[in-house]
Amino acid sequence: MTARIMVADGIATARITLKVRLSAVRYDVAAVASAAQLMQELDAALPDLIILGNFPDGSAIDICGRLADIPVLMLVRPEQRLAALQAGATATLEPDVDDQMLMARIRNILRQSDAPQASRMGMAEAPAGFIHADRPLIVLIADSQTRARRWRQMLSERMPCRFEIRDPDEALGAASAGRTADLYLISADIRERGDGLRLLSELRSRQGSRDAGFVIAIGPDRAELSAIALDLGAGDVMPDALCTAATAEAAAVSLQMLLSRKSKSDQRRAEVQRHMLWAMTDPLTGLYNRRYALPKLADIARDAMLAHQGFAVFAIDLDHFKAVNDCHGH
Repeated sequence: MTARIMVADGIATARITLKVRLSAVRYDVAAVASAAQLMQELDAALPDLIILGNFPDGSAIDICGRLADIPVLMLVRPEQRLAALQAGATATLEPDVDDQMLMARIRNILRQSDAPQASRMGMAEAPAGFIHADRPLIVLIADSQTRARRWRQMLSERMPCRFEIRDPDEALGAASAGRTADLYLISADIRERGDGLRLLSELRSRQGSRDAGFVIAIGPDRAELSAIALDLGAGDVMPDALCTAATAEAAAVSLQMLLSRKSKSDQRRAEVQRHMLWAMTDPLTGLYNRRYALPKLADIARDAMLAHQGFAVFAIDLDHFKAVNDCHGH
């Protein structure tokens, strides 16, 4: 099903251009020119994503704060990025962003916001603020120890997390041993150009680290890697130089959002596992039920025939078992 995207921008040329760019890749696009028109459209139907530009009255940041239930991609200048993230924007891009980065960011947001059907049917819990484990672990993998220590210093002042500095081999070894992290912050270029993206792919393929969050830190002369990183599965990209309080604060807000999304994803996976277990077991005895047994027995019989081997089924029937239930309880 094609994603429905709402473009909200008070500047006609920007609004029309965005609609044309998105329609060209077969998104279902609607466009509005004012905050009032946007809220009216939302009353009728919720889109999968809102791309929020500028309104003449400067109300875009305020409007973003009222859109908590919908992913919002805000088009803002770098100096407004922190305010946009604090207002609840899922991500930000500069207004003159190129097509490759725009489409990669949209794909990334839509992929992360693809909630289970239960949530769409109104069975989800009410949305909360940042949710994650107490003092989650963030692993820092930079192109130098100096940069990694700088990241740790700037982020630890703004986030109640544990930070560990590792090299790529240590990160892969720890993931293979089950000592994974909640989030990895990785330089795009560590020892060689682009090897941070290869590390991202490796960690996302490992059983112990595939469910972690990932952020790729990119140098000012390597902007072309941003779209690639997002398409490889990074949750976000950020500048590798956290040299000011504003850039560090924006990075911390972005990392907090990723940790919150990871926590919710972990909860959804655990819920799916619980429901699978409940569907296959008897609630009184904990034993597997008919729904589990019949396909399992069919698999055993098929494998035995393919291997030209026998197999046995051991069945137990207890006479007068109702008396046991009546006397001792189920």
